Amino acid sequence: MTKAEIIFEKLAYSKEKFTPHMMYKGKKAVKAQTYEQHLALQKKGWGHNKTAHIMEKLANVQKATKTEPLPGGEFLTNTVLEFDTPDGKRLYEGEGKSNDKKKAKRLAEAQALLKFKYIPSDSLSTEHLKTKY
Repeated sequence: MTKAEIIFEKLAYSKEKFTPHMMYKGKKAVKAQTYEQHLALQKKGWGHNKTAHIMEKLANVQKATKTEPLPGGEFLTNTVLEFDTPDGKRLYEGEGKSNDKKKAKRLAEAQALLKFKYIPSDSLSTEHLKTKY
């Protein structure tokens, strides 16, 4: 870490400027109410990355994932997630492409999650799941 980064970090996270906020570790989330609690959680490996927290929760709803290499070193990942809806369980498919295999999977999961949230009618049938995966 450069000197500038260390100084910025000390200024950004000073006791006087602290505001309560959420911190994440694995599947858990907790609100740091005080600056001291924030520092204690940070020492125990807690962080501010909500995306990782959400993605770990997605592992519980994952039904199928298929990754294949593409020319040029990229990976294409298709993932199907299952969500409970008022009309019962629904399947949503997402697709991700990246040079990084894990990122391709995260992009596919994010796309499936967005379909569930914003285009609920765009769900898959179980027959489609069986034939494609």
